[in-house]
Amino acid sequence: MKLVALVALAVGCGATPQPAPAAPSNTPTAPIARAAPPPAVGGLPIGTGPYGTAHPTVLRSYDRHERWMALCQARKDTDGDGKIEVHSGHHGGLFGDEMQLYLILGGGEGTPIEAVPGVSKDGRHLAVIRDHKLWLVDGQTGAQRELAGADVESDGRPGAPHRAALFSGDKLLYLRHADRGDTLVIHDPTSHAEKEVAIADRIWRLVGETDGLAQVVTVPQGQGFPRLQTSLDAGECLGPPMSYSTGGQLGPKPVFTWYALDSGKAVTADGIVAAIGSSFVRAPKDGALYLDNDQLASTSCTPQVLAVMPSPPRVIAICGQKKQAKILLLGKGLSKELASIDRDNDHYGDLDDMLESDGIVCGSGLHCVATATGTPLDLKGGVAEYVHGTRAYVVHATMSSRSHEIIDVATGLRMPTKGADKKLAAGSWIVDYNDNLVDLTTGKVGVKVKDVLRLGATGRVLRGGGEMQGPMTWSTP
Repeated sequence: MKLVALVALAVGCGATPQPAPAAPSNTPTAPIARAAPPPAVGGLPIGTGPYGTAHPTVLRSYDRHERWMALCQARKDTDGDGKIEVHSGHHGGLFGDEMQLYLILGGGEGTPIEAVPGVSKDGRHLAVIRDHKLWLVDGQTGAQRELAGADVESDGRPGAPHRAALFSGDKLLYLRHADRGDTLVIHDPTSHAEKEVAIADRIWRLVGETDGLAQVVTVPQGQGFPRLQTSLDAGECLGPPMSYSTGGQLGPKPVFTWYALDSGKAVTADGIVAAIGSSFVRAPKDGALYLDNDQLASTSCTPQVLAVMPSPPRVIAICGQKKQAKILLLGKGLSKELASIDRDNDHYGDLDDMLESDGIVCGSGLHCVATATGTPLDLKGGVAEYVHGTRAYVVHATMSSRSHEIIDVATGLRMPTKGADKKLAAGSWIVDYNDNLVDLTTGKVGVKVKDVLRLGATGRVLRGGGEMQGPMTWSTP
């Protein structure tokens, strides 16, 4: 379950957050109109068997529960050379016959679409652009609803999903555009009730955070969208790039504004670094660390936040300077030391390196805490490569050897395993770099599973028909 997302816009560089007062406050925007739910319009076909056809293929997106898949396929000889072939370029571009994106439910040939801007956290619902319209699709039943009036203009940003929509927690956010001002629409995928928030500037992109909070990134009306200077190719259908360079951003300067999704109100605060539910973790210029207005660490902390967890909200952060720095577990009335470090020489990743599950949260894989009890997990010098539920897959490495174990924070059980480093993971299963299937519940190393593209939530594996070839097939090892 996704508990938190980064404050920084993953698809932007050089953007500056909007200045704001020191303490969080709710500022009313234009009135929220409750629109009538959009009508259901038929349903997409649900097939069976392999996904796609025996043609050049790029896997665009998929559901770990095997309900749907989005594939780019070249099914026609569009360049007239008498054969159907596709080749990948140095920066990810595809050459040869034209690729078409298909959404496939259950198996079969699927339905041509233009983009998949967003997928719900449980993988069931998708925001899909088809026939230049935005649709909400139930990947399990095939039910679809047109989201009328949605802004589906692309900004052509390389390496980023389409800007038209995304899921933030359990809500779908999408855009409507007009010269007089834009609208943020907050849609409930279950009841299909909607809230509309009027926004004067042009909405460029959305940044999903939690069930309660999201960021809206705006630019002035009539000035176009920011453009990323990069050699990475753009488009929905791309191959794996061998290399690319990025050199900043041109165009209007984006402004980041937080919104409370339940009320539709803009929220301002100083030094936001993370969101937990409807609360903010803040590290303003005074050097302290706050949860909303509650101070968690003193002004001598100068924090680096490594991970956060809910219920109750807690933070794993580095505090202090040089060899006096410590990694702390912090919350209201809580300050627990997890480790002493040398801040000048011990380097830790930020929130994007966080591992999380319903039962464990880890900062950079090095410091893990059981979410139910707040108890630190003794990794004995190891590094958590993957967490699922209450179990962590941990590697212990020396100059001459590597070993692995599985630790259960609920029972304290430690199980050595003969598995190697993680290559793929889903649910309670891992495929390691020796192509072994490892079961986190038993620690047993199972059969070899070669040429696996993806791993499903139940331990089934996805394979193609060859290198960059369809169809795609789920199978039991």
